[in-house]
Amino acid sequence: MDPTTRQVFLMHRLESLGYPEIGARLGLSVAEVERHITAAMLHLARAMDAAEGRGTG
Repeated sequence: MDPTTRQVFLMHRLESLGYPEIGARLGLSVAEVERHITAAMLHLARAMDAAEGRGTG
């Protein structure tokens, strides 16, 4: 996972920060924060599928 994607995801999930606050702290637009969250969720879904032996195609 890209380091910025990981940082955005952890700030959102562990620190309970909203997208605007994450964006302000990292110098990203809200749209960029949304894109990183989406990328993180996709990465995690693929990793879970792989761990369960399902593959995502």
